[in-house]
Amino acid sequence: MAFNFRNPFGNKNIDADGNRIVEGKDEKLKRQLENDRKRQEFLSRFKLGKHNTVERQLISLGMFSGFLLVGGTISYRGWSTKQHATLSSQAIYTTNFVFSRDAALKGEVAGVYRTEDNKTGYLLLKFKDPSQVTAAAKNYNVYVSAVDQHLSGDITGDILVFGRSGYLAIRVYAPDGLPNQKWDFDLGMKNSISKTDGQLSEGAETEGAGEMFKKNNMIRVYANMGAKNATKLGNNLSSDVDQLFYEMVGKKTEKETKDKIAEETASIKTNLARIDEYRERLTRLGYEAPAVPEFIKGLSVNKKNELVSKYTVPGGFNIKPGSSLGKDGYLSQFIVGKVTNDTIENLHIAKRIEAASDGKVGDGLTADLTKVRGTMNIPFEKGKENDVFTVTELKSIGSDSVLKISDVSTGTSTDNQISAAKDAQELAQLYRDIYQSVQTIQVSYNGSLIDLEESIVTEGKSVSQASGTKHFIKWQQR
Repeated sequence: MAFNFRNPFGNKNIDADGNRIVEGKDEKLKRQLENDRKRQEFLSRFKLGKHNTVERQLISLGMFSGFLLVGGTISYRGWSTKQHATLSSQAIYTTNFVFSRDAALKGEVAGVYRTEDNKTGYLLLKFKDPSQVTAAAKNYNVYVSAVDQHLSGDITGDILVFGRSGYLAIRVYAPDGLPNQKWDFDLGMKNSISKTDGQLSEGAETEGAGEMFKKNNMIRVYANMGAKNATKLGNNLSSDVDQLFYEMVGKKTEKETKDKIAEETASIKTNLARIDEYRERLTRLGYEAPAVPEFIKGLSVNKKNELVSKYTVPGGFNIKPGSSLGKDGYLSQFIVGKVTNDTIENLHIAKRIEAASDGKVGDGLTADLTKVRGTMNIPFEKGKENDVFTVTELKSIGSDSVLKISDVSTGTSTDNQISAAKDAQELAQLYRDIYQSVQTIQVSYNGSLIDLEESIVTEGKSVSQASGTKHFIKWQQR
């Protein structure tokens, strides 16, 4: 077919000579009817015509639903990814608990742990008042299930009660590895020492287990032992209960106590530096700097910011710098021979006698000092701290003139004398502040570390354990 240069694009409204064709009314109407027919034929093929209202609405609804489905799928994937990330990392879901039939029995989740090989998990609970609960593991049972899904893997477990410490651990063994699942732990206690009337606690009727929580004294705790944020433990702790108790309980307490010691030591370091400052100020004012008390001279802070003291205050424990429970312990530094309940008790009596103003405790209790190390050794008479850590007079440089601090007063003394007296009083206060800080560290904080190790030794030996399907029940499989 020849190419028409006058109508290159094949416009139907232009003839072969390039002239515009004028369409009459009949032709125009006919063309419109033909277009309508073709349109209806197309719509009928997909049931979208004017006689297919229901079909048209369904398809419109389907298209709208399709948009929702695509958007919803994208949103769900984002939500699901976020939820999976949360599930993978979150170990603790319940922070506090109250027993269903005894509102006096309360506690908190102290931690969720798992071994490095991911085959053993621990849920550690701490009772608010240990005296209210039984220390016998046989009086507890626990029901374990997965939340909203089938519990993965074959698991077994047991219950550990650490003496009278108030700590209870639910231990789970998973040979195939702890799954990344949120689990439901329902712990029941048969006997308690609480003196309440056993009435239902608030919310017990809606605890989720229904009648079970109404009839039995129980708590419900949610945790994920396979979570990323579960605290890691060594693989060999199952047989070493002392070390297990330290890792789960003692380690955190020890760190908190050492943080307090570090803060107090920083204060001592600052005050020791200020002593030199005040002594120099007195020299500039024309007075000899008073001698530093022997106790203060026996103090220093090493490069690791640890306090080094030549002396031990009454009732205090002068623990060696760098010591720790996990390394060499504390009790062995103060007990001659084997560390036992008897030698620990003897140590405590010795320290109580030291701290007593008259050197007497109880009904004439005595201590065998041949079995105790690190007893009190201060370079002054006990109880005379205020006399030692004070400045009563200042000697002028180059003369025999002495300024008595008690004689200095506004109006009768010179500005130089008033400034010197004030600096002398500040210096004496620094001595007293430093001594009090050392007391705080040696008696209070170091004493807490001694008590902590004692609890590990005694609770480790008195741990109660209950195992078997009577005490550890895997249930509610979905």
